[in-house]
Amino acid sequence: MVYLKKTLKFLISYLIYFILNLIYPILKIRFGRIYASRIGHLCYNVDNYISKVKDKKNIITFFCYDEPVSNKFIFDLFKKKKNIFFTNKIRFLYYIIKNINSNSRLLVAFFDEMHPRISYTSASKRNLPKIRNYNLLNDFLKENNINENFICLSNRDNLYLKETKSLDKNFHDFRNFKVNSYDKTIKYLIDNGYSVIRVGKISENPINIKSDKFIDLTNQNYNEELQVLLIEKCYFFIGGSTGISQIPRLFRNPCLLINYIPFDLLEMTAWSKNSIFLPKKLFDLNKKKFLSFVEMNNLKYDIHYKGDFFKDKNLDVIDNSEDEILNSCIEMINFKKNGFLRSEKSIFTQNKFWQQFEDNIKLERNIFEIREILNFGISDYFINKNAELLK
Repeated sequence: MVYLKKTLKFLISYLIYFILNLIYPILKIRFGRIYASRIGHLCYNVDNYISKVKDKKNIITFFCYDEPVSNKFIFDLFKKKKNIFFTNKIRFLYYIIKNINSNSRLLVAFFDEMHPRISYTSASKRNLPKIRNYNLLNDFLKENNINENFICLSNRDNLYLKETKSLDKNFHDFRNFKVNSYDKTIKYLIDNGYSVIRVGKISENPINIKSDKFIDLTNQNYNEELQVLLIEKCYFFIGGSTGISQIPRLFRNPCLLINYIPFDLLEMTAWSKNSIFLPKKLFDLNKKKFLSFVEMNNLKYDIHYKGDFFKDKNLDVIDNSEDEILNSCIEMINFKKNGFLRSEKSIFTQNKFWQQFEDNIKLERNIFEIREILNFGISDYFINKNAELLK
């Protein structure tokens, strides 16, 4: 009886596979999987895929997904897209096709279509459906007397890692940074008429700033929908190279990416157009020197490395200083006020950074596109303060 059931299931599976391939030239029905439990994957993967297929009306895509869903509000927005469906009822079908032919055209190719090494999606119009109801946001802004010039910021810390370790077995402690490194920046913003809102689901330490212009929406104050609406409408976003920094990318809202690690030029295409970044520095304990930008970029970092990648290479990870974050924030404000146009002095500084990589033929075209298409750059202040990192 068991043998009969297996045989029947095998025959039905091949029949479905055959029919779907038969009608493919007319109606392309495809299947994929979304790692929805990670906010970075949910945003980045779906955003890229929609850009890939948005002009192809004869494609219908079904995605199964892992749970729990990291952000149900964003997930529900994606569900409103035409010809894309999210349901675990087709999970069996996805795996059946994958077992028959893992390279089948019926399957969405993860690395080519959802998680490409290089992506210029953020230079296009937003793919996320428009939000219809802003009552929650408007009520919050009115209640807290916040004008349009508010800035959202976040940090990643050890408590976040502890709470999410069941979802991610990889070691990412090096992405963490202390929230008090924002102190000078927050005080400057408040003094200059901006409201500051801390976002994120979980935080280990409070920000000890007493002002009605600073609001902490983490932990017990967390509201998923409100935070997404705030990130969409904020003047710009400040955060590290972590999942939450993918949310502003969905809305094509620029970021100041601080404590950026690992340093990888091509990965920089994953973030919002018109953004500025400043990396963490790496001190080589063997050679008693900081790695240059080129040396950092040449590290063979593996996100799935089992262990502390940098510590195992005897590299000490140095967080951005309060002054580096503050001055880069001031840069970001001026950058946005100037319509994301750089001054001659800034262009000169940016040239010094990008010219280091001219000898790398593989990077040459991508560097041009990162600079020209995404208008993505490093903090001028950080370059001038850390000139020894230039080759």
